[in-house]
Amino acid sequence: SALGNPSVYCDFLEPLPVSYLADLMGITAESELSVRALAAAEQNGQVVLLLWDGGSRYYQCVTAVQPSTLTEVLDHFELGVTAFARRESKPLKELANAATAFGHGELDARVKIDEDSSEEMEELALAFNNMACSLQKSEYRRQEFVANVSHELKTPMTSIAGFIDGILDGTIPKEKQNYYLGLVSTEVRRLSRLVVAMLNMSKIESGEFQMKPNNYDISDQIIRILLTFEQKIEKKNIEIIGLEDLQPQYIVADPDMIYQVIYNLFDNAVKFTNEDGFIKVTLEDLGSQIRVSIKNSGAGIKAEELSRVFERFYKVDKSRSLDAKGAGLGLYIVKMMVEMHSGRIYAKSEDENTAEFVFTLPKAFTPVNKKGAKEA
Repeated sequence: SALGNPSVYCDFLEPLPVSYLADLMGITAESELSVRALAAAEQNGQVVLLLWDGGSRYYQCVTAVQPSTLTEVLDHFELGVTAFARRESKPLKELANAATAFGHGELDARVKIDEDSSEEMEELALAFNNMACSLQKSEYRRQEFVANVSHELKTPMTSIAGFIDGILDGTIPKEKQNYYLGLVSTEVRRLSRLVVAMLNMSKIESGEFQMKPNNYDISDQIIRILLTFEQKIEKKNIEIIGLEDLQPQYIVADPDMIYQVIYNLFDNAVKFTNEDGFIKVTLEDLGSQIRVSIKNSGAGIKAEELSRVFERFYKVDKSRSLDAKGAGLGLYIVKMMVEMHSGRIYAKSEDENTAEFVFTLPKAFTPVNKKGAKEA
């Protein structure tokens, strides 16, 4: 009504800042008005614009653009807005379709990024694709874990069932039954170790594993652990190097966890050391930290496998697979326990005839929680 009978009228689908229209209309944008509708009419030889926010606010101004030209400008402007909306809605639809497909188990569903998409849409699509890749890898790891666990459980159970069936049906003669019962006992203990390892792993990863720090001499712990392998060491005639150089070294840590770390490393060393070979033990004081090294002769570890030996269920190549009954969890748990003490562990193999495992620990108890691991 302020313009009488306007010659131009335009309704916008979404409110637009008046600054968007300033250059198009040849007006000065002095208002913060969001324009929902626009009307224009000629008054006293001038073209008067009336901008409306869809509510109670108006902004009136004069433009040098003629009504006929103004109509063309608005037509082009609306076409541009429509094209932009369509261009932006396409990747959004693709994103929705990809999310739906991913939710139905199509783990390779991804959003295609077009060259004419806006920077914001490219970032959104890239973020979705990165998330999808991460979830896909997690799912593959879960499937691999289930398959590995099933295999590790099936093997000893098959052996146990076969030996017991052989005893029950008389296939195994009585004079050999004790021998096969011994094998059954070994397989049962193997199952028990696997279950304990998996329980420890689960507790650590879920943050339920309680750490119980204590001040103790780690050099004494090293010697006591090594003595538990005395028979195996003597059987293979392994030379132990470095014990005479061990000096008392006190740290504050969880003794049971560090015991498991050192035990697993010695267990590996004894298994893979060749007949008449050697195991070298080194304990160093690094000031605020200590460093333990266990080096053995025998088959080394290939360079490409050094970074993978700490992965769960990973087993090195056949040249080092002397212990075919290992589940491949020991070093994975060792790494987690060292890292929970703010330590670091790594493997070295200077040549094809030696392998070395090294770990460092802070002398002061500095726990790093694995998803909220508890300290007793």
